[in-house]
Amino acid sequence: MSQCQQWGFQRIMPVIDDCRAKCTMTTTLEVDARYTHMITNGIISPRHNPDGLPMPIPGLPHRKPMTNHNPVPMAPYLFIACADSWDELLDVVTCPSGRTVRLEYLVPLGRKDDARIPMNILKDAVLWIYHHQGHEHAGETYRTTSMTKSNDGGMRNVGNTTIVTHAALVSEHSLDSHLLCANAVIVHEFEHNQCGSETTMETPFDMWLNDAYTVDVARRYLAHRFDPTFVRLQQVDSPRHPLLGPLAIKDGGHAGATLRQGFNDPEELLDAVNYVKGAKLCTCFGSC
Repeated sequence: MSQCQQWGFQRIMPVIDDCRAKCTMTTTLEVDARYTHMITNGIISPRHNPDGLPMPIPGLPHRKPMTNHNPVPMAPYLFIACADSWDELLDVVTCPSGRTVRLEYLVPLGRKDDARIPMNILKDAVLWIYHHQGHEHAGETYRTTSMTKSNDGGMRNVGNTTIVTHAALVSEHSLDSHLLCANAVIVHEFEHNQCGSETTMETPFDMWLNDAYTVDVARRYLAHRFDPTFVRLQQVDSPRHPLLGPLAIKDGGHAGATLRQGFNDPEELLDAVNYVKGAKLCTCFGSC
C-alpha cells in the first residue's frame, strides 16, 4: 500500500508538488493473480478493462493488470495505490438529492461481519454530513480499506479512505472506547472528502487546518450520536492524559505549536497537539 502525503508524489514522477497543483491521472497496476483487489484513484477504465475486471496478460496467466482513470483534477499528494486480498462488504446510501453512492468496505479475510456496524456508522455519517454540512459525496463510490499498520487513524485519498484496522472494525470484543473511536474516525475521514480533498490547503504548513476542522466536525457528530455531556467531558479530560495527551507531549518538549516553523518529514506536521488545539481554534472561530 502506498499513500503519498505531501512531497511523496515527487518520488514517483517529476511534478511540481504544490498542494494546490491538481491533475488528472491514468494509473495501471499489474499484480499477482492471487490478489483480490487493486485500488487506485478514479474509476475502472472501460477502454482498458471493458468488463470492469482485470484482463489476464496473454502468456502470463499469473499476472493481471487493471487501469483506472481519474478525470477530476486532484491534488497529487492524495494519490493511492495498493493491492491485497480482502473480503468485501457492499452497501448503498441514498442521498437527499436522490443520488445513490456505492459503499465498499474492504476488510481482512474472514472479518466481514466485523464491518457491519462500521458500515451502518458510515451510512449514518454520510447523511449527517449532508444535513449539517451541506456536503454530498461527489463520487459514485466511497471505499473504506482497513490497514493493519498506520502512523495515524486513517487517510483520505479522494474516495479511497484507509482506516487502521482496530478502528475500522467492531466485534463482540470491542470496548466502549473502541466504539467511540470508530464513530469518530469514520466520520472524520469521510468529512475529509470535503475538507482536504475537494478543498485543498495551500502549503504543508496549512495542513493542520484540514484536521482541525474535521476533528471539530467529528466532535459534533459524537455529541449527536452519544450523550453530549459525556462526550464533552471526555474531550476536556483527554488532553491531560499523562502519556499521550497533548499537554504531556508539549511538556515533554516534543512539540507544542499548532503552526510549525519547519519539518524534516510530513509526519512532523501533525500530532495530537494539532488535533486538540487546532480543533479548539475551529470551535472558537465558529462561535465568534
